[in-house]
Amino acid sequence: MLLQSNTLLEDSETGIIQLSPDAYDLLGKSTPNVFNQKAHRERIEKLVKDYLSLWPAKIMSGNRLIKQGPGAIRKKLTTFLRKYPKYTDEEILAATQQYIKKLRQSNFQYMISSDYFIEKDGVSQLEAYIIAMESQKIIGNANKVLQSIHERTL
Repeated sequence: MLLQSNTLLEDSETGIIQLSPDAYDLLGKSTPNVFNQKAHRERIEKLVKDYLSLWPAKIMSGNRLIKQGPGAIRKKLTTFLRKYPKYTDEEILAATQQYIKKLRQSNFQYMISSDYFIEKDGVSQLEAYIIAMESQKIIGNANKVLQSIHERTL
């Protein structure tokens, strides 16, 4: 929920205070895209729902459930997307799915929780998996090119 004064907006969920669209009008500046708050919130809510749907329920790692609640995930994903705006929802979900698939093979042994996978102590396993997937894609494409060249020379 947003609390609005004439010139400021405060997001009650995150505590972030921003200039309101009216303030931008007074300054003669165009309103940044960040004010498409409804679309942004809908994107985050869908991503949180899709992200959590990938994680197994009722699995413990140490004394914590692997699948954390939507509040913790919403906060972590919002921070992640601010820090890494170039990553798409599809990349986030694909990397997460790859991580879970890998750990499923070992019966989820040593699996980190869904919130810590996004970020813990400034380190993001999610980012690492996205980068690894990008590298695999590049290597896969290079192999296809090499194979195509090899086939043409025969």
